[in-house]
Amino acid sequence: MRMFNTKNLPITKSQAEISLLKEENLKLKSLLNSVHSEIYGARLAAKYLDKELAGRIQQIQLLGRNMRGTYLNIFEILNRG
Repeated sequence: MRMFNTKNLPITKSQAEISLLKEENLKLKSLLNSVHSEIYGARLAAKYLDKELAGRIQQIQLLGRNMRGTYLNIFEILNRG
């Protein structure tokens, strides 16, 4: 039986470490891509919700104007009589 060559131990250890680091690097790249996609989707959703909210606020403002106008018209009719 041959004895284990201790001269090759640092090289073998480094090669194993490189292999593990490459695997970890691929996993982290994949995670980064998924997080990037999630952030992009969240930004799009926020932009949509912001526009939706602005539209709703504008509807409420217009409705308030219409109601004020109707109230003033009724008030004028009542004061005439």
